[in-house]
Amino acid sequence: MTLRSATNPPARRVIGVVAAKGGLGASTVALDWARALGQENARCLLLEIAGGDIAWMAGGSPHAFTENVATGAARPQDAVVAIEPHVDLLATGNAWAVHGAPSVFDIERLVINLTAGSWKRWVIDIGNTRPEFASPIWKVCTTIAVVLDDDIASVSRTYALTRRLSDLGWGDRIALVFNRLAGGAQAEALRERFAQVTRQFLGRTWPLCGVVPDGPPERRRLTIAAWASDTQQSKSSESIHNHRINGPAVTADNIG
Repeated sequence: MTLRSATNPPARRVIGVVAAKGGLGASTVALDWARALGQENARCLLLEIAGGDIAWMAGGSPHAFTENVATGAARPQDAVVAIEPHVDLLATGNAWAVHGAPSVFDIERLVINLTAGSWKRWVIDIGNTRPEFASPIWKVCTTIAVVLDDDIASVSRTYALTRRLSDLGWGDRIALVFNRLAGGAQAEALRERFAQVTRQFLGRTWPLCGVVPDGPPERRRLTIAAWASDTQQSKSSESIHNHRINGPAVTADNIG
């Protein structure tokens, strides 16, 4: 299998969750997103590329890791750990968590090995790994969900990241996820602030996947489930290519 066929897999939806810096909650969003997709009774692969703490967060005990699959030392189906009835986790081990992926070639082999598997939905915790260092993973993503919160450093660095991704040709795949916000009004204010900056300096802005509220895990999970389903993601992916989503932000406060 070539990288070309691996990066254009049929009927596969791949969500890459990224952040401009650590501490914005990309791993938590990726974990909750995968669990929400798993509730739809179709297997979902939760893949960690950097960070090294998602297995601890998910309560899994893997015996093989992302790097083992990349080198061919372990088969994907033998390396994953089921953390939910329909969610399989492939976590990063110490080698990649501490030093990062050694080469783009290793990432490319990882993508090819995983694409041969049966997972039709992936959620990838890319963290703050830059596309220059993991381009095969970025290329396989059908949507790049950029996580940010209302911290000033988060807004400015997320602007820099989206500008860089746009320059590299990934601009049409970007959607935003606002994390740990108090409610709809706060999310709307942040979206408009970020949109003003990007419109002024880039002449464009990006659609919104959804808002993950501050609060207990179950509230977060219910919120993500409201906009992370296959149907909603299909609508979101269409919107990324056509126009900015103008409706009210989805939070736990305005579900149902």
